[in-house]
Amino acid sequence: MNQKFQIYKIKPNSIQLTQLANKLNLVPEALRWFHNLYCPLEDLIESEIQPHVVNIYIPIFRSSY
Repeated sequence: MNQKFQIYKIKPNSIQLTQLANKLNLVPEALRWFHNLYCPLEDLIESEIQPHVVNIYIPIFRSSY
C-alpha cells in the first residue's frame, strides 16, 4: 500500500496554519483536514497549529506523467 502523506517538520510554535498552507499552495481548511486525518490525536489542528506540534502531515503530490 502506498503512503498517502509525507511529514513536514516545523519548529514548535513557529508558523500559523494560514502561513503554512500558503507556503504549500493549499487551502488552510484542506491542510487541517488532511493533517487531522493522519496525525496522532494529541496533534490535532483546531483553529491553529498547537504550540507543541512539530510534524505536519501533508499530501504527497505526484506528477501526472
